[in-house]
Amino acid sequence: MRFLVGNKCDLEQKRQVSTDQGKEMAKQYGVQFFETSAKDQLNIDELFITTTKNFLEKQSNNKNKKSTIVNNKNSKGMITIDNIKEPKRSSSSGCC
Repeated sequence: MRFLVGNKCDLEQKRQVSTDQGKEMAKQYGVQFFETSAKDQLNIDELFITTTKNFLEKQSNNKNKKSTIVNNKNSKGMITIDNIKEPKRSSSSGCC
């Protein structure tokens, strides 16, 4: 999964690409569009959650296993992803 990310969207006066231009370019390439600002904490969590969720779903589909992905914020404000099933490991010898 690929994303188009507009960073530092809090610096409106220095913007070189409009939101509409970003959305249109993402649409052309068939990818999701995010505008982010670490300073304002805008869409940072959403971008990482979406990226992680898409990665885990792709891994799950590739291995034909079912996983339930649930986004939670714990008491410390940290994001956790629950109910991910680990692949069964064989009992044969080896490092992995």
